[in-house]
Amino acid sequence: EGISLYDTIPLGRGFIPPDTMGAVGGTQYFETSNGAYAVYDKFTGAQQMLASDVAWWGSVGQTGANGDSRVMYNADAKRWIVMSFAGSVSNLQIAISDTDNALGGWKSLQFTGFAGGTADYPTLALDKNAVYIGTNNFGPSFQGTTLNVIPIDSLFNNTTPTVSGMKQFVTPYTGAASDVDHGFAQQGVNSSSAGSAGHVVDRKSVV
Repeated sequence: EGISLYDTIPLGRGFIPPDTMGAVGGTQYFETSNGAYAVYDKFTGAQQMLASDVAWWGSVGQTGANGDSRVMYNADAKRWIVMSFAGSVSNLQIAISDTDNALGGWKSLQFTGFAGGTADYPTLALDKNAVYIGTNNFGPSFQGTTLNVIPIDSLFNNTTPTVSGMKQFVTPYTGAASDVDHGFAQQGVNSSSAGSAGHVVDRKSVV
């Protein structure tokens, strides 16, 4: 059994909806929710760690967390990536594990998702080229979407992960009738294949 409100409420971080997500690594299963993170032994199911999201981000170098967490395992690099709102909902924070052990060391960073507003419902995907994070932008009404494309080497192959070389594809929402069918936060495609030049595809164009 994974994280439930029975786990998060004693930590002072129980929220509805829980926005659960999990990822399987070489020997562990890492689960995130709105309020708490947990690590389990992949083979026995034994819980190896339970911490509030705020405490966990504090342990990896950030202050605060506002939910909408995501976690994935990069099998090529044999390392984990965790992402969530930062202390400010304008910002997103990313943590990269030093090894394939989710209980080991981590390095982290923040970047601006949507200045002055909320970079809501951040999605997470990765392939051999990049990490993809899509957001719905509110300020306070819906302002459009952003797709953040971060070169994979910037996060996984640097001594210190960075968002160097990140490209942000912004689709503003103006309220015009032509904007209605532009959609919401893009979910990138997870792939273990090597791409060619790489493309960002939407309903109307290829960029």
